Amino acid sequence: MRLIAAALAPVLACLALASGATASSTACTDFDYHGFHARGVRAVNLTCHDAHLIARGYVDNGHVGGYYCTKSALPHDVTEVLCSREHHGEKSGAHFGIQPIARATH
Repeated sequence: MRLIAAALAPVLACLALASGATASSTACTDFDYHGFHARGVRAVNLTCHDAHLIARGYVDNGHVGGYYCTKSALPHDVTEVLCSREHHGEKSGAHFGIQPIARATH
């Protein structure tokens, strides 16, 4: 799973750099939700609680209101998701991988 974390890092770095020098990126805990394992969760200019809510919203609906989400497929049935928005000139968002629990190895 280190390969997955390594694949997620460049996208998160781009999000942080695009938002300027004041961007703060925080590593958050992985969690299970509705049959999916969310891994490599990172919050950019948000709290981990907010990043988890975004990931849950994405699992529930395939999108998150107010955020633009992109996804890409990674090995081992992992979907990489980046949800971001700009508010008053500051970018914020969440970056995470989701994987069916049946395929997840903790």
